[in-house]
Amino acid sequence: MKLLKGSFFTLLLVCFVAGTANGEGFVNGSFEDRVNPATGAVEPGMGGYHGWKLTKANNMCTFTSVTNDEFVLYKGKKLDHKDSLDNKSETYITQTNRILLTEQLPDGAQGKSFYATDGMHAAAQLNNNVDYLRMEQDVILPANATAITWDVSFENMSTSGYSLQQYLSVSLRDTNDTILVDANGLQVQWITDDTSPMDQPDMMTVSLTLPPNCPSTVRVVVELNLQTGYFTANIDNFRIEIIEEVVTEAPLKKMPPSWLLNPKKGWTGDDGGALTMPPGLDKNGKLPAGLMKDKAAAKAERQARKEARKAERLAKKEAKKAEKQAKKEAKKESKLAGLLARLQDRIKKLFNK
Repeated sequence: MKLLKGSFFTLLLVCFVAGTANGEGFVNGSFEDRVNPATGAVEPGMGGYHGWKLTKANNMCTFTSVTNDEFVLYKGKKLDHKDSLDNKSETYITQTNRILLTEQLPDGAQGKSFYATDGMHAAAQLNNNVDYLRMEQDVILPANATAITWDVSFENMSTSGYSLQQYLSVSLRDTNDTILVDANGLQVQWITDDTSPMDQPDMMTVSLTLPPNCPSTVRVVVELNLQTGYFTANIDNFRIEIIEEVVTEAPLKKMPPSWLLNPKKGWTGDDGGALTMPPGLDKNGKLPAGLMKDKAAAKAERQARKEARKAERLAKKEAKKAEKQAKKEAKKESKLAGLLARLQDRIKKLFNK
């Protein structure tokens, strides 16, 4: 395909957006901002759950904020953003804020590292007894949205593995809290199961493709259900994958070297015009906008083809010559062999007399 100056083409670019000025996308998808529990004011860069609705069943777990590569000690305490908001006090700390007990860890580790993949902060869910945690946000989708993506690590310390009583999941729902289904009738949900590792120490990226006829507003729900053992989660960088169309002007292109402007025949190739004329070329020899003649390149190409044909002919000639010489040598050897045989026969006859 030949691109002429003044023509246009479209590129489809896969991009990620967290949020836009018109209200689309996630609010605080990277957990960088928190709400001051006493004043209700948003504090950017302090790390927290601004924009997210937090729910606990038994108040035995902690919605906390961690910085990148933070090592959290077991038996240590971290601010619970849910408790602090409920009680309007940043210093509200209770036994429920304790992380995990060291005797529950088979490797005897004294703590656990947490990571942020976008910005300086990330969300972490910690626990010291059975509980059910839910974190959610209603997200307005851009028209060109294709998927919801996030980063996550986790550790399930239950000896019973994964079950409906022990799992981490992220689901896409409508605003009535019904999980969306894809074209195959399957729920649009990521959930840990028997194929999941018990310990995923490094942050991995997960995506959920938006289903056909997806509503313009989806509810993103994170659930951590731990009924048979401790279960920690580290989540960051919720974002929307979009396909962005970029229309751009085609670059200036040179004339193909094998085509030249012949005053009598118009645009022709080396074969004198038998080839199909390239799109946009006029039989009268008119040069379309954006195309440039390159006689030097065409001449060099013709010379190269001429040299190649010459080399091919020479190779064939040398091959025939070698074949002829081989036959001549073979004939000569055959003749000498015959003379030798006759000479030996005469010698035998002389001795027999």
